[in-house]
Amino acid sequence: MLLSSLYVFLVLFLIGEILVFATQGPVNFVCLHSVKPSLRPLSMAISTVSIHIFGDVPSSPLVGILQDKLNNWRTSALILTSVFFLAAGIWFIGIFLPSVDRYEEDSEHLGTRVEQPDVTPLLESKVANGDSTSASL
Repeated sequence: MLLSSLYVFLVLFLIGEILVFATQGPVNFVCLHSVKPSLRPLSMAISTVSIHIFGDVPSSPLVGILQDKLNNWRTSALILTSVFFLAAGIWFIGIFLPSVDRYEEDSEHLGTRVEQPDVTPLLESKVANGDSTSASL
């Protein structure tokens, strides 16, 4: 935000967007591998709703309050992007923490088997009896 060149700004903005959304991968990994496989869809749903409730909802009013106090967009943008450096430091520390996948992919579904009922569909039974009108449907 402090540069006057549009092209340099666009390149740095692109790099910043990639880095901001790169944090979503580890969040999804933690959400998926910290619960039983049967609860993974619920875990992702709760994660997505939480991100929106605690991030998107309060961010607009807070940015507005900050901008009203400072009355300078460049300073406001610089303060807000500096928060990402704190988050990057926390993610960097998290790299060195040991991680354990508590629920392996196949462990819950080893003994399960889906049994199909021995029932023929209605359409096939009518065709077998010689009813040609139902076969043309």
